[in-house]
Amino acid sequence: MPTKKVISKTKKTKKTENVVEKKLNEMVSHDTTERIEKTVTKKKSSFPWWSLVSLVLLLVFASVVLFEYNRDFRNNLIFMINSTGLVKLDKAGEKPVVPKSTINLTIVLNKSDANQTTSIDQYVKNVETNLPNTEVKTTLIDKNDPAGQDIIKKLEAKYIPIFTTDDSIKQHPMYSQFAQAITQKNGIMSFSSEGMEYLETPAPGDARVVGNLAKAKVVITEYASLTCHYCQEMQSIIDNVLKKYPNDVAWVYKNYDRGGIDQLLNGAAECAADQNKLEAMVTNLYAQQSDIFEAMQTGDKAEAAVYEQIKKAAKAAGANADKVLACAKAGTYAEKISRQTEEGRQYGVMGTPGFFINQFFLGGATSEENFTKIIENEINKKK
Repeated sequence: MPTKKVISKTKKTKKTENVVEKKLNEMVSHDTTERIEKTVTKKKSSFPWWSLVSLVLLLVFASVVLFEYNRDFRNNLIFMINSTGLVKLDKAGEKPVVPKSTINLTIVLNKSDANQTTSIDQYVKNVETNLPNTEVKTTLIDKNDPAGQDIIKKLEAKYIPIFTTDDSIKQHPMYSQFAQAITQKNGIMSFSSEGMEYLETPAPGDARVVGNLAKAKVVITEYASLTCHYCQEMQSIIDNVLKKYPNDVAWVYKNYDRGGIDQLLNGAAECAADQNKLEAMVTNLYAQQSDIFEAMQTGDKAEAAVYEQIKKAAKAAGANADKVLACAKAGTYAEKISRQTEEGRQYGVMGTPGFFINQFFLGGATSEENFTKIIENEINKKK
């Protein structure tokens, strides 16, 4: 199977989405309330270790990737780590009072890809800059080396680079702050990271599809949340692409549950898809996003108000609104939504929207011009 390249982008959350954080806990079901509280706690967290965890997780790893299609992505991916509060300073406030420590990293990558080697070199420098008195020792292993293949197999990795470490990291004075960022599988300790090269991409599976997969030259697999503002921005672009290239493009819709009422809304979209109204239902729920957020602020009437918004979207989509709502309230597709969310995380999708466009990964929103350019380039490859 051919290897996969990556395009990645992140954006700041807009004020509209903040409304959800403030009012999510007003939903009436006990299960939803628990999910909402977890979401709010996670998003509102201001613990200083998160900067360090973000560093170790490499969520900003793509900041130095040389993107193939749009170099403007890099403007939004600079190394924005605020290390204030992570270490204690001396009385003069100049020198960190932290013992000299070492972090050993074994990194599996494609050594023939200059982008990967350059990015990893820059990443190591950034880690040493942001973790005072820390030296990072790296061992680079090519993905095709037996040792690299062994790590890939044991971790069931979907992409590279892979960052592994050893028990010596437990001696780092800040280990307690970022220990939860490390996972262990089959005897290997590793950090989560964003992919630069995919060893495989998600199969359609039981996802909903608009278009003809067998004939499509371009398959857009999207992991989406219906409470995500940037997913909303991208939906009109996807609609236009599907209209412009009806025979060349297929859209594979996968759910990504960020918490709160995501499961209810994504479930409603799945239920509408049972009536062949997926695209229209998704488009309408996005169009009503601000109305749904306002409905969630109506106190004791929030549940009924949100349900009415779902029925309104279903009716506008041409579906049987009562059937869609009943299906969504019953949690008919809860297991599917959870499974697709976990699948997305396994493929390095850290937020929404997350797109796989044939072999390319695009994380976040982008302009219609850029998105269309990617599609057209892929179509031209198949001519």
